[in-house]
Amino acid sequence: MLSIITRHTATDLPKTVLILWLLLSTPLMAADNNQLIQDLTLVPAQPPASLFTSSQSLTDSDSQWYRLDLSPAPTEDSLVVFNHIPAKRLDVFIPNDGGYRLKKMGIDSTSVVSSAIKMPPGEAESWYLRHTTTPLVTLQPQLWPASLYTAVLQKQRLAVSTVQTLLIVALIGTLMVTFTRRTPSFRPLIGHIVAAIALVLMWQGDLFRLLSWPEDPARWVMFMTTLVLVTGTAIYRHLLLADKPVTSNAMLALSVLTVATATYGIVLQVPLAMSATGVLLLTSACWIAMASLKDQPKTALPLVLTTLLLVTLGFSPINLPSLPELLLLGLHASVLPLLCWSVYQRGQRGRTINVTSAKYSNRRIFTDALRQHLAKPDTPLAVSDLKQLILTTAQSALPATPAMIVHQQQGEWHTTPGEGADKAASKLNSRLPAIETDLLRVICNDAQTNINFKYGDGTVYWLLPLSIEADDKVLLVLAPHRRQRTDGNWRIACDISSHASTVFQVNRQSLFWQREASLDALTGVLNRRAFYREAESAVNLCTAASRPCCVLFMDLDNFKQLNDQHGHIAGDEALQQTARLFRKALRQEDLLGRFGGEEFVVLLPETEPWQAFGVAERIRKAVAREQQVHGTTVSIGISALSADVDSLDKMISEADAAMYLAKQQGKNRTTISPLLPDMPATQSEESV
Repeated sequence: MLSIITRHTATDLPKTVLILWLLLSTPLMAADNNQLIQDLTLVPAQPPASLFTSSQSLTDSDSQWYRLDLSPAPTEDSLVVFNHIPAKRLDVFIPNDGGYRLKKMGIDSTSVVSSAIKMPPGEAESWYLRHTTTPLVTLQPQLWPASLYTAVLQKQRLAVSTVQTLLIVALIGTLMVTFTRRTPSFRPLIGHIVAAIALVLMWQGDLFRLLSWPEDPARWVMFMTTLVLVTGTAIYRHLLLADKPVTSNAMLALSVLTVATATYGIVLQVPLAMSATGVLLLTSACWIAMASLKDQPKTALPLVLTTLLLVTLGFSPINLPSLPELLLLGLHASVLPLLCWSVYQRGQRGRTINVTSAKYSNRRIFTDALRQHLAKPDTPLAVSDLKQLILTTAQSALPATPAMIVHQQQGEWHTTPGEGADKAASKLNSRLPAIETDLLRVICNDAQTNINFKYGDGTVYWLLPLSIEADDKVLLVLAPHRRQRTDGNWRIACDISSHASTVFQVNRQSLFWQREASLDALTGVLNRRAFYREAESAVNLCTAASRPCCVLFMDLDNFKQLNDQHGHIAGDEALQQTARLFRKALRQEDLLGRFGGEEFVVLLPETEPWQAFGVAERIRKAVAREQQVHGTTVSIGISALSADVDSLDKMISEADAAMYLAKQQGKNRTTISPLLPDMPATQSEESV
């Protein structure tokens, strides 16, 4: 049910917002002209001498004394009503039996939770008030008929409770969306709703009497009101100006200035600073509205409505918010998640705003590096190097345009950002889960299609497929700013994509054939020539860094008898199974090659002889255990890089000689070259 309401509300959000505003805000805007309510006048005065009999100190320097002259009230009981937001100190001295009784109305009161004092009918009295003075808030009591006050108070509590309930529901919904849909853009909205809830609680006043608060409660309410307005403006800035970085950054600076000005005015009680805060808030709202009404009028509608209604209500940061203003701010905060959800849903639905073929006549070539690489298909690059080459090309052809390579392998996305594209890449990573299904459907249907994808907040991505395989997809992604989205730049991007796609195809083919030419057809390990090529480089690196390096030379025992008795098919199966056992026992950086026939050789870089012996024994035992069906074992010889054995050929020769010693000593053994220092001449183990 909730999802249906949310879906239909999000699709027609402006009408929903307008209806809510008219139903809840318009009645509150009507001025209360009830003549039964009277504004009372406070006159600065000195307290009478009879008050000084009180044990309470009456000489506070930060308090001001007032006299409140009350005319005889009507026959109906009347109430002297103060603001719901309590003062730091408000002591009311009421005549009583020739003296005065004290009624504490400030936050230092622990028993009184009401903001009204009953006045008996038919009596004319002069009350004295001791009030903590503040230039920002004036004390304005009113005389209400008790019955009218009770009725109005019930309606007020109902309206405030309704808005508070809406805020709590909005907060729960926002939290669920944020953490279930993984939408970090909703996190500032959580802060805005929490601030609105705090404002409602503070405005009711009871919060200050229940908990100990420093400073005047009115200052807290003013600050929280400003915080609600600033955070609301920040959300609109994110929704409406995400595609206008210059304006967005200017608005961010203006928001920081607004908070600083409000803090200064509230802490130091400077009315001029609070007036400046109001001007800054109005400027921010008007600026955002004017910058976005042309492009996103529906999204900007709630901001325009809220601003107009606040101005109509006469809102000013110098005064505490009235009930209509409080309800308006609370209602806006509770509806704002629907607006954010609507924008999010439009981003979900706005998958491919423009799908364009990458083919152009009279294509221009913008990258010499790619053309030269196409001319040399026999020198393939590593995928990481190829990515950097394409990013460099894109950055040189389209300067100042964030570029990145997005690579999906086995269902996982990996992003390689170009220079200066870290922020754009981070934003794209957060959005990939939402667009993954539609994106893959488009690019898999037509690998030659380039995609102009516009996200809900105005961000545009150009997604250019480079290589599309079943479990391996590579895309070039550009995030052009508004002024960079021209037909010329789009054509350049498509040309780069076309060339880069060709490079990927050629490079993939070259890597495939190079790999096929390097592998032994039967066992899938390196052939002798490829092993020498790879191992020479590894040995040279170890020699230059003075790092250890070892070679294992392995020969299957009784392999000729296996071929003679069971045929070459059984021999081939034994070789294949032995190669699998070898690979399982080795590290990724170790090199395994078939030297010839039933002989294999392994290079172990960064490995000491005693470590190589452990590896050899692990291999030998695995072969003896797994090859019982074929009746074959393996004899292994070990050599290591040293001052005398300083080349790959010498290491292989010494390991081969050690292997023959193992054969002579009974096979199924591991033997270490006698030239290894600090090692026994021969180490072996009985057959398993």
